[in-house]
Amino acid sequence: MFDTICSMLVGMPPASLIRLSPVFPMLALAFMSAGCALDGYHEDLTAVHQGTPGCLDAACHPGFTSAGTVFRDLDGFEPAEGLEVVALDLGGGETQVGWSGATGLFYSEQALPQGSVAFRIGSEYSLVHSLPDQAECNLCHRPGGLEGAEGTLVGTDVFAPSLAGASPADGDQGVALDLELVLRFVEPLDPASISASTVRLDGPEGGVGLQIQALEGSPTVVLLPDRELSAGAEYRLTLERGLVDDAGNSLAAQVQLGFETASEGRPRVVGSEPAQGASEVGPDALLRLYVEPALDPSSVGEHSLVLSDSCDLAGFAADYDSELGAVELQPLLPLPGGLTCSLTVSDLVSADGAVQEGSWTLGFSTWPDGTAPSPLSRVPAPGSVGVSPDALVQLAFDEALDPATIADDALQVTTLDGELQAGSSALDETGRFLSWRSSQDLPAGELLLVELVAAAADAAGNPAVQPAPWSFRVGSAYDLSGPRALGLDPASGSVDLPVDVVLAVLLSEDPDLETVAGAISLQADGVVVPCWSSWLDGEDSVELVPLVPLQGSTLYDVIVDSSLLDLSGNALEEQGEFRFTTSSTGDAGGPIFEGVAAVDGLDVSTMLLSWSPAIDFETPASDIVYHAFLADTSGAQDFDAPSASSDPGAAELEVGDLEQASSWYVVVRAEDTDGNQDDNTVELLGSPMVSFSELVHPFVLALCSSCHGDSRAYGSLNIDHHDTFLESDSVVPYDSAASSFLTKGPHYGSAWFTDEQLTLLIIWIDQGALDN
Repeated sequence: MFDTICSMLVGMPPASLIRLSPVFPMLALAFMSAGCALDGYHEDLTAVHQGTPGCLDAACHPGFTSAGTVFRDLDGFEPAEGLEVVALDLGGGETQVGWSGATGLFYSEQALPQGSVAFRIGSEYSLVHSLPDQAECNLCHRPGGLEGAEGTLVGTDVFAPSLAGASPADGDQGVALDLELVLRFVEPLDPASISASTVRLDGPEGGVGLQIQALEGSPTVVLLPDRELSAGAEYRLTLERGLVDDAGNSLAAQVQLGFETASEGRPRVVGSEPAQGASEVGPDALLRLYVEPALDPSSVGEHSLVLSDSCDLAGFAADYDSELGAVELQPLLPLPGGLTCSLTVSDLVSADGAVQEGSWTLGFSTWPDGTAPSPLSRVPAPGSVGVSPDALVQLAFDEALDPATIADDALQVTTLDGELQAGSSALDETGRFLSWRSSQDLPAGELLLVELVAAAADAAGNPAVQPAPWSFRVGSAYDLSGPRALGLDPASGSVDLPVDVVLAVLLSEDPDLETVAGAISLQADGVVVPCWSSWLDGEDSVELVPLVPLQGSTLYDVIVDSSLLDLSGNALEEQGEFRFTTSSTGDAGGPIFEGVAAVDGLDVSTMLLSWSPAIDFETPASDIVYHAFLADTSGAQDFDAPSASSDPGAAELEVGDLEQASSWYVVVRAEDTDGNQDDNTVELLGSPMVSFSELVHPFVLALCSSCHGDSRAYGSLNIDHHDTFLESDSVVPYDSAASSFLTKGPHYGSAWFTDEQLTLLIIWIDQGALDN
C-alpha cells in the first residue's frame, strides 16, 4: 500500500484543529521529508534528495512506511523538535509513527491503520482522514496551510465521547452529604444534550434533582444535588447515550457510577483545596481536605493518607488543623509537572471515636511540565575497569520518563569498532531508572561504549537531556561477592554536625540504582527521616539529602540493608550501620518556610501580612508561630526583636500603629515550639493605606480645581488624563527633578510635586487608586 508513499502525516493548519486538547497552543505542519520536497521549499533537503523520487526506492531509506517534517509555523520555517506523532483509529487503537528530531524530521517503519484515522502531534489533534485514499499529503498540505490548495480535505469528528474520570468515583464510600458531582470527559460535550433525561441521580428516596453546570468548550460537568443526600445511603448516577459531543457523536454506551454516603457522625470530606478536578496545581501546593465532624488528630498520618506514586517523590508532612477542621498535606519535594495526581484518605477517626467508612479520593492535575528530564547517574561508572561479564548497565534520571518513548533498544552497547551487543532495555516502575541487560556474557577484556539512542521524553513530551556516551572495560572474572558499605562522610561517630548536613554513604562498588532508595535510610530512634538519595558518578558513594531539617542534639543512624544489590545481582554482604550526633548550637532544626507572600495596606496605620504555612518535622502546623520584622531600609531588620508575632498556626498577621504613608521592608519567619526559627530573608515592601481625604486631597485639590473649576471640587486626581504621567520614559520614583511623572506641566504656572507628595502618590497608586 505504501510502496511509493514518501510521507503519510497530515498537516495541521489552525482551521483543521479539533478541540480535543487546547492546552498546547502549537501549530504543527507535516510535509514530505525525502525526495518529495516541493520546488523551492527547504532547498537544503531538496538538493540532498535530488534523483530520489520515492523514499522506499532510496538506498538510504529502505524501510520507511511514513516520514515527514513537523513545523511550528504555517510557512514551514520553524521545525518542531521532540514531538511524538501518533495515528489514532476509530477503535481506540494507537500506532506510534515516530518522534521529530532536531530538524523536525520523523520516520516510522510501522504500517499505519487503514480507514478513518486522526493524528496526534504532541498534544494537538488533526482532523480525520481516510487511508489510503488520502495518503499523499503534498496534494493538500503545503506551506501556508490549506487555503487555496486543490483537494483540501474536509475532516469530521467521528470519535465517540467517553468519561475520563468522576468524583465521587464508582464504589466510593463515606461520601459527603452535600457533595458536588464532578464529571470529566475526554472532550467537551454539547451543553444542550446534558439534561434530566441524559443525567440521572437515584437514591433510596427516588430521583434527586440536579443543577447542571456545563460551560461550552469545557470537558468538565459539575452536578449539584438540589438537596442534601441521606446519610449511609447508596446512590447511583446514570449517564445515557443521549449525551453527545459538538459533532453529534453519542456516548458509546450507558455509564453507571455507584457510591455510598457517610453515616451520621462518621468522618467525611466536605471540601478540598485544590478543588476536585483542579488543573495546573502548583509544585509547592499545600493539599487541604476539610472534614466533618472534628477528628482525633492521631488518626491523621501516612497510614490514613496516600498520595499517588507518580506525585509522591519523597514523602510528605501531614497535620490536622483543628480550627479549620482540615487535614493538611505538604509534599516534601515539589510535585512533578504535567501529571494527574490523587490523594486518598481513609481510616480517619472522629473525636468521638467513629471511624471513616471506605475512602475518599481527591483528583487533580499539576501545572504543565516544561522541564526536560536530566540524567543523574551512570553505571558502570564511566572509565570503570574489570566490570563483571554479567553486569547490568543503568542510567538514572531526575524525573520519570514516559515508557512509550523507551523501546528494547533504547540503550545501545557497542565495541569501539561498532559491533552491537545483544541485549534489551527496560524502565523500572518509577520511570526513573533505565536498565540494559545483555542477553549473553559481555566480551572479556573489551572496551564497551554505552549510548542512549532513544528519543526519551517525560509524560508531558519534554525531550530528555541527552547524556554523554560513556565507556567501561569488561574484566575476565565474574563478580561473585556482594557490595559492602565502607563508611559515612562525615565519618561515623561524628558529633556536633549541622542540622542541614548532607551525607555520603561510601560503597565498595557500583550498586543497582533501582535498589538504592529502598536500602539506605536515615533514622532517629527508629523513625525514618525522608531523604533524597542519588548515586554520585565516579565517587563510589550515595548522596543522602534530608528533606526536613534534622533536630539538634539528636543521635541519628544511617542503615544500609541487604536489599541493596550490585550490578551482578549480589546482595549486600553485611548490614551497614553508621551513627552521628547533631549540634546543640545554632540552627537546631527550624521550620521549612517560604517567607512572606503578600503585604497589603489594611487602613491608614495598619498592614496585613500573609503567607503559606510552614512545615516542621516535629511541630504541627497549628502550633507554629510567625514573627514579623520591619525596617525602613532593605536588609536592616533586627531578627532578635520582632515587630509583631502571630497566634500559633496563623496564616496572616496585622501590624499596626504605623505612621501614615510610611514604607516598610518586611520579613516574616516561622518558629517551632522548641524556639527554632527558620532563616529566610524573603523581603517585601509595603505601606499602610494612604488616606486620600487626609493626605492626597489637600495637594491635588488646588491642581484639579485650577483646571476644572468647581466641578472637580472633590480633587479627584485623574492621572489617566495626563499622558505624560503614564507614557513618559522618564518616570523616576522619588526624584522630582528627574521624573516627568511628577510634573504639573499641563497646568501652566503650577509647581512641581515635592518628594513627599510623590511618595504619597506612588503609594496611593500602588494600592489601587487607578483601579477605581
